[in-house]
Amino acid sequence: FHICNDCIYVMTGGYGSYYINQFVERNYGLYLLPKILKKNNPVVKNIKENNLTGNRTSTHGTNRSNTSFLSEQDLSSIYKELNVEIDRDIAAAIGIEFDESESIKKKINLVNKDSLVIRRSMSLDDLLNVLTKLNTLENKPDNFVLNYLVLAKKKGINKSDLINQLIEEFARGDYRTFILVGEDYERYVLDADNYRIVKEDGNIFLESKTPITLDDIFKEVADQGLQLSKAMITRLLKKWKIETRDRQGNSELYPNTIINVIQGFIEYGEEKRPCYLINGDWYVFDEVYKQLLDKEYHELYKLKLDLSSQLKKSYQLDKPAKNENAYNKSLNSEKNIIVSHTALYQNVEIADAIFWDTTTLYLMHNKGKFDGIGARDLVNQMLTAAECLQNNRMISGSTFMSEYYKAICKRHKRKEISQASEDEFISIFNNKKICFIAGYLEGYKKNSQSTYAKYLTIEANKKLSDRGYDFIPMGISLKI
Repeated sequence: FHICNDCIYVMTGGYGSYYINQFVERNYGLYLLPKILKKNNPVVKNIKENNLTGNRTSTHGTNRSNTSFLSEQDLSSIYKELNVEIDRDIAAAIGIEFDESESIKKKINLVNKDSLVIRRSMSLDDLLNVLTKLNTLENKPDNFVLNYLVLAKKKGINKSDLINQLIEEFARGDYRTFILVGEDYERYVLDADNYRIVKEDGNIFLESKTPITLDDIFKEVADQGLQLSKAMITRLLKKWKIETRDRQGNSELYPNTIINVIQGFIEYGEEKRPCYLINGDWYVFDEVYKQLLDKEYHELYKLKLDLSSQLKKSYQLDKPAKNENAYNKSLNSEKNIIVSHTALYQNVEIADAIFWDTTTLYLMHNKGKFDGIGARDLVNQMLTAAECLQNNRMISGSTFMSEYYKAICKRHKRKEISQASEDEFISIFNNKKICFIAGYLEGYKKNSQSTYAKYLTIEANKKLSDRGYDFIPMGISLKI
């Protein structure tokens, strides 16, 4: 331990860090980087990110050659851990000194996350010199924006207010915008064999051989006859812990409170500003990013407008409907559209409606409102469908399409779909370009006020394009 001005610095290793975890300043190592480096410094060696869309909530990558933050910055992620290599000049800024015998080209490796790891042997005096430099650096302005998402408290939003709103929403059973991810989602899903939720008194509340979800927790609450209340949810989030073990009984996820291992968003205040809970901290969009987002959304809206208008006219997609189910039901009257709503393959809804032209197969997904919740639900549905489609076409090919065709037939309670035979259906999926359509009954317009919905629309376009699919968002409802 070392005290410098109003800060306490701690050097630890192994499991020692878990015992002080609740006292640590989150993202401290990451917080220092923009004060030490410039955006075009070619120093980035290794990256670990948290993603806000798609099935992979975290990603990890290593660069063959060092790159800069200018080339690495990704609007869909926030950095969780960064490994950088710094030269003598940058090292001097944080108090690291070199011996005369060391090569002029020698570099120092830094791992920046909640902690700062300096991969270099040093004496106690050298360490104290580094800590003094770091303490001074903390008060310097940033040279660039490291993340497009910044801590909510830096924008004047009180963390306790956000937690109180989260507790209120969970107490109402409204947790749709949150998922349980552990400290690292891939490890949480793949590396553990036993999952436990442990109450504050040490008793096991829930135990499972498969990854526990928020749905599992709230179902168990109901099954045990527990009443949802603010007091109960406060204990659940702040006092209850989740832990995982591997097949040998070793800890994979060290016991951690639920609030630190869930990820999602709430819409805060009268402006419904999206605030994102990630690894126990709350983030908001940086205002600079919001301007870039609006520009990118407007360009995407304009780019897709003509094609969406043509499709709506050709397939009579504008319908008077009060909700998603009513809209999908109204499509049954269109002879050139297969209504596949509620037809599932491996618990995945590939599309609400299917239609095609000479070159393209359209997989349409629909939701009620173009807002944060509606867009998130719809984008997750499309990305899940895209992943299911891609994986199964590669692995099982025509067998997958045959089973999906039968699921649609079962939905219509008939042996064959009038729009296509099974062989024709398989041929259409195999030989046409695929385009996903996001249809919204209300709110989809150029000047939408939902930052999160616009963000998700941009991300859907990017992620579907990366998979080789086209994407068209559109408004689909006529006023009743």
